[in-house]
Amino acid sequence: MNCKTSTTNRTFGCNACGKCFETQSARNRHTVTHSGEKPYKCTQCNKLFSHVSNLKRHEKIHTGEKPHVCNECGSRFGRKHHLTDHFSIHTGEKPHKCTVCSRSFRLKGDLVKHMLTHSGVKQHKCNICNASFGLKQNLKSHILTHTGNKQHKCCVCPMRFYTKSNLRAHERTHSDERPYKCIICTVRFKSCKDLKKHLMVHNAVKPYKCTDCAKAFTQKSDLKRHRMTHTGEKPFECTICGTYFRSTNTLKNHLLTHTGERNHICQTCGMKFSRGEALKRHYLVHTGEKPHKCTVCEKTFSLKKGLACHILTHTGEKPHACTKCNRRFALRTTLLRHLDAHNGVKRYECTVCNKHFVQKSYLSKHLIKHQNNI
Repeated sequence: MNCKTSTTNRTFGCNACGKCFETQSARNRHTVTHSGEKPYKCTQCNKLFSHVSNLKRHEKIHTGEKPHVCNECGSRFGRKHHLTDHFSIHTGEKPHKCTVCSRSFRLKGDLVKHMLTHSGVKQHKCNICNASFGLKQNLKSHILTHTGNKQHKCCVCPMRFYTKSNLRAHERTHSDERPYKCIICTVRFKSCKDLKKHLMVHNAVKPYKCTDCAKAFTQKSDLKRHRMTHTGEKPFECTICGTYFRSTNTLKNHLLTHTGERNHICQTCGMKFSRGEALKRHYLVHTGEKPHKCTVCEKTFSLKKGLACHILTHTGEKPHACTKCNRRFALRTTLLRHLDAHNGVKRYECTVCNKHFVQKSYLSKHLIKHQNNI
């Protein structure tokens, strides 16, 4: 063992691996990693630790102590370095860069995980279905899909989740909490994922292009959903009414129409909504805010989507094509109503005679007949 003493003063060497340390106590703490000895025991859960400092950090889990507070959003942390890592969400700093593809990451741990995608190493294998994973935590999450154990329950609605992090993200849909702030335009988001997507808008990064219409997207998942508008694919079926949808989120929102569940309440008028986004749009009724302005005729709209639909009246563009008869439509909702006619779907029911109709306008005309017969 050769420990350099002239410049570094690291004179205490480990007999197992030859690593050198400045003090004997530091060397002793290190040697425990080779012996596997864990002399420090938690009195709450009996978990064992090799160092007393690790035990003290662990005990904060039981006490709930989180002394380190983020000055930007108020989030609290048990460890100082967790606060440091968290703060990079607000600054947008990504100091850890991949040497293979130049992608940058906030945390060193995220870079290490990313490097596994280049190596192709998947050493963690599921004993049930033989699926392999690069990360142990991904394997743990995967195993829960076999057991069906969703132990984390939302205290507001009946939904349950496999992981605590997914539960936390879901709970924000019931509140107005938006801890993730864009450093460019100060808009706040409920999840780090949503903030990342938003930042790509500022950077004008749209790496995923559709081969059919050349439309580009910031996320691969967005491109995948868009492709279904060309293929007509709707793989997700409602088990109650048999309607098909392109995404699980759309299906979940649709299921709320069957359950009647409305957990999102307007604090101004008390109206209830099944989705947080619907409540958000409703608030604009009270504020009268119309921030989205047409550059052609200066007409203003409450929602960005409303402006996008309006602009089509100026351009004459009809991007939504029917796969069965090649008719084209400016609005996706109009295309969906048109497809009902092909599929024989009659969503609108007369409350007088129970007759069903493809379009709401047909039902309205039908109701006039009942009025005339009175």
